[in-house]
Amino acid sequence: RVAASDSFDNLAGIRVENSDHFRIEDSSFYRNSTGIALVSVPGRAKARTEYGKLLYNRVQDNSRPSTADPGTVDAAMIPGVGLYVAAADHIEAAYNRFDRNATYAGITVNVMNSGLPDTDGLAADSTTDHLYVHHNRYADNGTEASSEFQERFPDQPAGDLYWDATGERNQWQETGEFRTVPEKLVQQQGGAHTNVIHFV
Repeated sequence: RVAASDSFDNLAGIRVENSDHFRIEDSSFYRNSTGIALVSVPGRAKARTEYGKLLYNRVQDNSRPSTADPGTVDAAMIPGVGLYVAAADHIEAAYNRFDRNATYAGITVNVMNSGLPDTDGLAADSTTDHLYVHHNRYADNGTEASSEFQERFPDQPAGDLYWDATGERNQWQETGEFRTVPEKLVQQQGGAHTNVIHFV
């Protein structure tokens, strides 16, 4: 459990890697390359990052240029992203603030789209599944896509929420106007997780 902490001026404000049953709450992650990173790195003794909660955090102004060595896990983190999820399962992110993250407030991808090293060691399940993002607040994200994002996802704009359309039973349930990939990713469904995912 991480609570009531500040993390700033790092490559990742916090990175959870191949771990389970964790909570990150009431903390601030700002002026990092990436605010919060949840990743399952192939080839590790524990296969997955799973069963985590992110609650009441402030994830702001994450646009620090990356100085990570090429080919490392840190280099896979896209600068300017508040929450980066790569092949992590059963994650809930709720009641957080995502402000002024230059590339995206949140990005969700599978291992092959993650930039993580050693993708030859892929587990059978390389996608993000059962992600539930709801009741967060967003402001002024996606003002300028980082060069790393543009190289990995050419012709895609900066925005609020990005999903590579892989995995099962992922849901973004927010209120407001959002710039998302795919379009209309956010569905307003009455404020409760229905265990049924509807995408337009």
